[in-house]
Amino acid sequence: MRLSLLIALMSAAAPAMAAPPASGPLVKDGVEISIQPSGPSSGGVTEVTLDVEARSDDAASRLGFRSMRGLTAIDCLKGANRFIKADAFAQADLKGPATPKMVSGDWVRPSDDSFMSGVTIRVCGDPVPAPAAPAASGRLPVVTMGSSPSPPPPAPPTHVASTSPPTRLAMAAAPPPAASSPPARAFRSSATGRGVAQVAASDTAQGAQHVLDRLHSLIAPPLTSGVEAATVNNAHVFRASVLGFVSLGDAQAFCARAASVSKTCWVHWKAAAPGH
Repeated sequence: MRLSLLIALMSAAAPAMAAPPASGPLVKDGVEISIQPSGPSSGGVTEVTLDVEARSDDAASRLGFRSMRGLTAIDCLKGANRFIKADAFAQADLKGPATPKMVSGDWVRPSDDSFMSGVTIRVCGDPVPAPAAPAASGRLPVVTMGSSPSPPPPAPPTHVASTSPPTRLAMAAAPPPAASSPPARAFRSSATGRGVAQVAASDTAQGAQHVLDRLHSLIAPPLTSGVEAATVNNAHVFRASVLGFVSLGDAQAFCARAASVSKTCWVHWKAAAPGH
């Protein structure tokens, strides 16, 4: 079973979507999005709630969740959108415990073949003409577990052709190549830390343990590790986790250090013991 750290709500590479109907949910590739107004319009910006449902097992596997509710701002004057918050659910119809996702909070002008283009048309009407220098749209939107700040921007080029400020890239565009990525920062750990980095989810306990064995040099006390069985969408998996991080940001820093071994590192909090 494929478990993904980055949950992409729409893909710019998907086939172009026809003009959305005037009412009812937007539907494509097994994904259904319902739009609910959340607040009054101000300066051309309207906040809406998006309820996302994976109506097939394949869609749920691609998204990494069965349903999600997101609060989104739509700028009708610029044809751009900005995700404010998002909560994912393992069950359909927003049922079960809510799992917060991390969003960049940046503005993006969606590509014409994305779901967010249909959402913008539904909220604002006819699409706004593209600017002379369109902003990169990237994958829309990307959300991850936890609440760490957005990564620092890449270093500016040596020769700058213009003194104008660069256009701010929108919701978590594709990351830069590994060669230009900044070094992974150090992480803190504690015997009482409740941050968890799930480094693998395998069909077998041996497969999960193999990943922990390869990360042995990074898992020093007070960090601990273990393998536990779980059932996700009626499938049995074995989770390999590293425990004892002081914050979710520290767990994410560990994931960055472990990226060459762990391809699906997932960060979350360990539940507090009863009475604490």
